[in-house]
Amino acid sequence: MGTSLKFPVADPPLIYERAGVYSSTGERRLKSKKVLEKNAFEKLTEEMFSSIHNERQEMIKAREKVTDTNIPMLLQKFVNFKEQDISDLKDQFLAFDINQDGLIDFNELCLVLDELGDTSSIENRKEYFLEIDEDHSNGVDFEEFITVCCLHVFKLHIHSRSVG
Repeated sequence: MGTSLKFPVADPPLIYERAGVYSSTGERRLKSKKVLEKNAFEKLTEEMFSSIHNERQEMIKAREKVTDTNIPMLLQKFVNFKEQDISDLKDQFLAFDINQDGLIDFNELCLVLDELGDTSSIENRKEYFLEIDEDHSNGVDFEEFITVCCLHVFKLHIHSRSVG
């Protein structure tokens, strides 16, 4: 408990900006209308990572479809289901979506079918997967999953009527 005074000294934050944002004297230029050209490294980086960026954006959209489920809209579209049914299907979908990207891809479908004891061939599974994937995105999103479940419920209902 000394009597020395301490002054908090805050280091300025490190900011990484393009050199063209500053003048030759080091002063920040005002917003200019001139668009700075990208250097070779920036062009190469953008080219290299644009497909990954687009893929990630699609994954985010697909994940948002599941997490931000519009239940009233789905109830209007799938009249045979109740709110609890949609919620249960959402839980099942999330269990099948192993990597949690908002889509069930072919490998995840195969893993789930194997765990359920399905012995169908890979060719049959590919054919079925292509039927389910209505938008040809190489993944089954939540609405496509509900559509498949709705079709199976309808088939079971028709089958039970014909047997009974």
